[in-house]
Amino acid sequence: MLNLLYIFMNPIKDLMKDISSNFILLGILTILFAILIIFLPDILTYTIAIMLLISGMTALYYGFRIKKSIRKSNKFWKKYFKELDEEEGEIK
Repeated sequence: MLNLLYIFMNPIKDLMKDISSNFILLGILTILFAILIIFLPDILTYTIAIMLLISGMTALYYGFRIKKSIRKSNKFWKKYFKELDEEEGEIK
């Protein structure tokens, strides 16, 4: 029963996974787009390429941080509900 509560107590889990996946995809595409712009030289395009590289690296960084946070929170909740199951078994 407590495992069902775990599913409902963590409603943003799927949302956070989607957000982090989108950050990672955005980061990869932004870096690839910036590299493409670098090969078509113009003064303006170099500036745009540098800004795109920075935003791509930032998106990747935050995407991986969110994924790491999701793993940590899942481990915490699983451990928490396991302890509750054990305590409930001792009471009975």
